[in-house]
Amino acid sequence: MKHTVHDMLVSFIWSIAEDCLRDVRKRGEYRDVILPMVIFSRLDALLEPTKGIVWKN
Repeated sequence: MKHTVHDMLVSFIWSIAEDCLRDVRKRGEYRDVILPMVIFSRLDALLEPTKGIVWKN
């Protein structure tokens, strides 16, 4: 990943944090919310092909 793309993604994630977490969490606590959400999102994307099978069970 190019450095500029990485910087754009980081900036995008932090802008979402500002919009969604402003008044809910202190600014220093954003990372406590962002990292788990990124991991859950990534797991969701990785497990997408088997999601239908899991939901049936």
